[in-house]
Amino acid sequence: MNGKSFLTPTLIALGERHFTAIAVLAFAAFIVTLVFGLSWFAIDGLSAALIVPACILSGFFVGRWQIFAVATPEGRTGLAAGQSDSSKSSKVALSGADDLHLSNDVERLRLLAKQDSLTGLNNRSHFKQVVAKCMQSAEPGSPHCLLFIDMDGFKQINDALGHSQGDKLLVACADRLRLAAKLDFPEENGQETARVEIARFGGDEFVLFVGNAGSGNTAQRLAKRILRVLSDPFHLGVQSVQVGASIGVAFAPDHGEDYDELLRKADAAMYQAKRLGRNRCEFYSVALLENARQAEREENEVREAFARGELELHFQPLFDARTMEVCSAEALLRWRHPRRGLLLPGDFFAAIDRSNMSAQIGEWVINEATRRIAELERAGTPLMIAANVSPTHLENLEFPSLVRSCINRWQCSAKLLQLEITEDAAMRDPDMTARSLGRLNDVGVSVAIDDFGTGYSNLANLIMLPISRLKIDRSLLQSIEDKPEAYVLVQTIINLSNSLGFHSVAEGVESEDQQRILQSMGCDVLQGFLFSRAISFEKLKLLCRNTAQRSGQSPAMNVDHKGEDSSAAA
Repeated sequence: MNGKSFLTPTLIALGERHFTAIAVLAFAAFIVTLVFGLSWFAIDGLSAALIVPACILSGFFVGRWQIFAVATPEGRTGLAAGQSDSSKSSKVALSGADDLHLSNDVERLRLLAKQDSLTGLNNRSHFKQVVAKCMQSAEPGSPHCLLFIDMDGFKQINDALGHSQGDKLLVACADRLRLAAKLDFPEENGQETARVEIARFGGDEFVLFVGNAGSGNTAQRLAKRILRVLSDPFHLGVQSVQVGASIGVAFAPDHGEDYDELLRKADAAMYQAKRLGRNRCEFYSVALLENARQAEREENEVREAFARGELELHFQPLFDARTMEVCSAEALLRWRHPRRGLLLPGDFFAAIDRSNMSAQIGEWVINEATRRIAELERAGTPLMIAANVSPTHLENLEFPSLVRSCINRWQCSAKLLQLEITEDAAMRDPDMTARSLGRLNDVGVSVAIDDFGTGYSNLANLIMLPISRLKIDRSLLQSIEDKPEAYVLVQTIINLSNSLGFHSVAEGVESEDQQRILQSMGCDVLQGFLFSRAISFEKLKLLCRNTAQRSGQSPAMNVDHKGEDSSAAA
């Protein structure tokens, strides 16, 4: 808006002598907030001219005050609030309006009430009005569709690059949505082939309505186009970022005959798209709604389980391939369900992810792992324990401080904590990963790359990372006994690990033949059901005590031929 801030300085200037005029303006602001859905802060930033219609209305209620246009000493048009009756006329001039063009400013106010201020798309309130009117006025049985679009990966970019860059990304997404809709529904002879409305629903969510959409193929074609244009890289200044979208689609009248019902079902379909892997489109169905309700129940149950302390850590031992003595353990999450017994992560991890509790539970895992490390140290059987870390943790600048605080809280050796990150997560943004792992390395913890060998790591990026272990993905071991190419690949990874000074770890060892082959290859550490499943902490303590008694040294002294774990035990 071109006008200067008007309400606050004017109200202050009027003072107590003109309390009724203040009441007129305050009530005018209140009227505008009700009619146009704007906040006080938005109203206060408008020019005086935009308040005129509301002042006229509010003056009706407050002593029959009226608004007058007056000339200021500077020759500009200003506003006056006055009261008129048969006996007298009094006016109070209100300065602060520049160049009163009432009709233009009122039109701008109308647009402001309809549009999202960032993207220029419809806002939620206006979108609902337009769509509801379109559905009500259409011929009975006319087909419409609603697409609910949620950006995948926006939050991470917004957190990493800042809100200003996040806003630029949202504006660019809005532009691409407009283009996608125009390509599918161009105008013919100046007339729209279908009624298309797009809105920013809130945050990183958008909705798109197509009136008289025709067949379901139309919506499917449009959804595919949107997925394609939103997955292309976005250039924000010198940086290039990539996001995706999860899209849910619902049809009227099949899935609902009013706006609210159609929106709810498109939203349910969108969440189904997220559950099935993101960056995809799902169409609403009755079964999908039941799945959504079940998913919501599971999410609530996970939240309650965490609050009640039903989550716990179990530990799968890792063994020195030369001596077959325990040398470390991996912390694995379990849920002791009151009715279903002990649940593995595959039974509830999706619910954790959907409930947005991944970061909170991940922090609990780090704290619990350090507590157990400290307990083993106090018992005289120190053991390195590894905990899995999500990409979200690496992107959090405060994560190294969290790790340090856990170590300080429990007074354990930092070198006995190892953090595992998958190869795919590590290579998603190698520069960011290198910085994050470097900060963790400064804390004193070690880092392992998990599931190695299934991604597309660049060797130059790999050697940049401050890591100490490469964990060979279990899928590579399944055919190591009968497929020469699998044998060569595993041998190559072990040789690479040895050359770079990393420990090589084979996870998922399930047969004695696999054990024998891996030992002959020079693999350092073995992990798998052949040796031990994940066990409770009490059993792990007993295992460590037996190992110390049998070998005459603590478990952390094993695998010391490359210097990692022997220093950890110091």
